[in-house]
Amino acid sequence: MNAVSRRAKKYLAADTLALLFFEVAAGLFVFLYEWLVVGFNNDQLLLVRILFLTKFLGARLCGMLTDWLRRVIPGTSKSIAMKRVADTVAVLIYQDTLYALSATIAGMSWEHLRVSLLICSFGAVSLGWLYGRTLDRQRAKFEKKI
Repeated sequence: MNAVSRRAKKYLAADTLALLFFEVAAGLFVFLYEWLVVGFNNDQLLLVRILFLTKFLGARLCGMLTDWLRRVIPGTSKSIAMKRVADTVAVLIYQDTLYALSATIAGMSWEHLRVSLLICSFGAVSLGWLYGRTLDRQRAKFEKKI
């Protein structure tokens, strides 16, 4: 296995774990809203979760978006705060887009979708820094292993 292939596998694993950890922390509020307020039945809840779980198949894309935003947002190399801004924006763009698609397919009304996206966005804005920090830690851990 060549070095590029090993590095790609490390990033794939690290990026997927970072997104998974973030989702566990941030996803609970949206789930509760869908269940308690929107009134999704069990089939709709299951469908939106299954569709939304496909985001983990593209977790590397979120990691690549994060890397790109860290390069283009001024000051991210010198300021941890600006780095976390880039992390938050990446999670917000990646996650909210996929959630909107999943919830729409599951039959959520536009009114409830707007509120759900606000809750998703709040989770991303309040916990996006956690995604970036976890991403950095997971990547460092995988760098040492392989």
